[in-house]
Amino acid sequence: MPNKVQKNVQVCAPVTIPNEILTPKDVAELLRTSLTWVYEKSRSRNRDPIPCYRIGRYCRYTKSAVIEWMLRHGNKAARQLAKVAA
Repeated sequence: MPNKVQKNVQVCAPVTIPNEILTPKDVAELLRTSLTWVYEKSRSRNRDPIPCYRIGRYCRYTKSAVIEWMLRHGNKAARQLAKVAA
């Protein structure tokens, strides 16, 4: 009689790698703002914070998420930035 072995296999969704990972300094340069402004707008206590990944005490952003965040705010400059970035 063959030995029945039950294997626990988890199927995970495919991982997508973000298009470009940015530091807070990169985001400040992209948006032409100060570094402290980027940190403040990334805090979770804001109504609509800049989306970021927290790795320990570090914040990392994806360029596409930052541009989408700016477009949600209806900023004319953000639309121009999206055209340039594309």
